[in-house]
Amino acid sequence: MRTEPYHELCRRWRRQIAARHERPSARWPREVGALGFLVDGGRNNALVELSKVLLVVVYDENFGRRFPVIRLRGFRASRVKHGVLWGGSENARLRKDLSLCPRPDAKGVRVDSRHTELLELALRLDHRIDQAVRFQPSAYNRRFRLPRLWAGFSQSMAATLRGEGPEFETLCQQFGLPREVMFEDFQRRQDGLTLYPMEWVSDQMKGSLAIFAELEGVPRRQIFPLKEFPGDLAGHQGAMAYDFHASGLRNAAAKLVS
Repeated sequence: MRTEPYHELCRRWRRQIAARHERPSARWPREVGALGFLVDGGRNNALVELSKVLLVVVYDENFGRRFPVIRLRGFRASRVKHGVLWGGSENARLRKDLSLCPRPDAKGVRVDSRHTELLELALRLDHRIDQAVRFQPSAYNRRFRLPRLWAGFSQSMAATLRGEGPEFETLCQQFGLPREVMFEDFQRRQDGLTLYPMEWVSDQMKGSLAIFAELEGVPRRQIFPLKEFPGDLAGHQGAMAYDFHASGLRNAAAKLVS
């Protein structure tokens, strides 16, 4: 992602956020959130090691003031039983207020404007929310898509695995292939490991050596409805749970750890 000097980003903040507060017609809080991803060191592969991915989410959080906080959160992902949890208390990496003007070397909840890649993404996500609220009524019915995850195994361990799960069974029927053939055809190789879609081997994750996220094909800036706060910030997608507020950690992961 191309970044701009922090002084230009601060000028954009004034045009985009400070000026918005002057419009009495603006609806607050906005009932839409947005998320994107940053990768440590940038992307150099279709598959990125999960530990290098930072999920960034922006949404309004109302504290009874005239204007709500524009919350900027950053989360990593971690393994849980039979899957992965995005976010939650242990994976939280940043909690900022984008409604405060960014400053160089800022501390606390104010964004440090020197972190240009983060600030640029945050402003783009906020703009995406504003555009959706103003011009896209369908935004209130959309759901975001987390990247597909791949579990990596040693070659010896991979030889003992088998494909399982409803998605795997559906694909076998769709392509008319035996389970063993489908499982072998969809494997990938990276960093000396044999990779399979995590949902296919979620019950066999104990032997995996690494997890990779497939960010290719995932929209860089996604929006999602946020009518119920914070309920809409926690949930699950297949073998992945997510919690972008941290208050719903136990509920979000319940179906994965039970």
